[in-house]
Amino acid sequence: MSVNGATYDVYLEEHQRDASGENANTWTYVAFVARKRSLRGPLDISAFIDYLLRRGTLNSTHYLTSLEFGNEVCHGVGVTEMQNFAINIQ
Repeated sequence: MSVNGATYDVYLEEHQRDASGENANTWTYVAFVARKRSLRGPLDISAFIDYLLRRGTLNSTHYLTSLEFGNEVCHGVGVTEMQNFAINIQ
């Protein structure tokens, strides 16, 4: 997927589960991973939502319950630093 000249790999798990096994809840997990680092915004979130609507992952009966920025930590070490973070909803 491409947005404003940046290319993203899309990872989708339609039946994500609680890895601990403590409950049977499932949800749809989607990650957009930029192929190149982005050190500045803005980021057009509506382009990502439109992509999910076009492929049928989202539809008009769904609610977006979480939007997260940053890294998905699974192993290793590192630092994430965000400055001057703001969201404008139009």
